[in-house]
Amino acid sequence: AGSATRQACTLCLGRHPHDIYKCAAAILWDGSPAHCRRNSKNRLQDDSGQELCSNWQTSHGCDDKTHDSKHSCSGCGRKDHGAQGCSRAQK
Repeated sequence: AGSATRQACTLCLGRHPHDIYKCAAAILWDGSPAHCRRNSKNRLQDDSGQELCSNWQTSHGCDDKTHDSKHSCSGCGRKDHGAQGCSRAQK
């Protein structure tokens, strides 16, 4: 399977073989600084400490409107897409 068939890791945005559920990279796949980090509960959070919605980072997104503040891309911080739609993700 080629890298294009793998989901982008929600932390490093890489599609290379690694455990995306345990990734703790401080940099993205291309060497640039990561936008998020994992907290003590292994959840993604941005620099302000806001936990991000994990469903939002999938290709399906999240329809739950009760936590819109958690709907930002783990790769770049934009609100209009999640990690799978991020232009910074490995192609």
